[in-house]
Amino acid sequence: MSDDASNNNGGQVEKLMNSVFRWLMIFVVVQFGTKWAQENGMLPKPRQDVASPSKPQLKETKPYESKSAIKSPIGATKDNKILSKLKPACIWGTRAVLDLHVYITDSQNFTKPDQNDHTALGEWHAKNLAFGNTGLNNVEINSRKTNITFPLSKAVQYNETHVYAHVFLERQIISKSG
Repeated sequence: MSDDASNNNGGQVEKLMNSVFRWLMIFVVVQFGTKWAQENGMLPKPRQDVASPSKPQLKETKPYESKSAIKSPIGATKDNKILSKLKPACIWGTRAVLDLHVYITDSQNFTKPDQNDHTALGEWHAKNLAFGNTGLNNVEINSRKTNITFPLSKAVQYNETHVYAHVFLERQIISKSG
């Protein structure tokens, strides 16, 4: 019985060693395969700006220690550094005359239709809105309220899509002829 027990223990140790050897071989094959794929452009190369355990991390500097320690973001150029410092501004001047168009559809993608296209489920338009215009006592004179009643498409009724509101705000082009 002792021979069987020693044979059984020897067989388990052998199985364990074979398993460890197999996993070690799998690890080596995956490492070489990954390196080969990175060198041949099949996989992206590891980022150089991320510290790895084999590379020491760079010493962090305080802003007051050195002006040269300040780094630009990756991809920053002189042009977009200047543009990033500009404040956002409106493209329309005060009192620009605007038209507001609201289209209700069951499609996420929608472009403003021409006069004869009636693909929207419902629509509403407000004309001659003055941008940035307030009336007496700073009461907004461009305030509008409305209710839009529209039929639901079968796709909306059966939860195959959603209802979307597409809003277009356009500056009126005032012709100076006449």
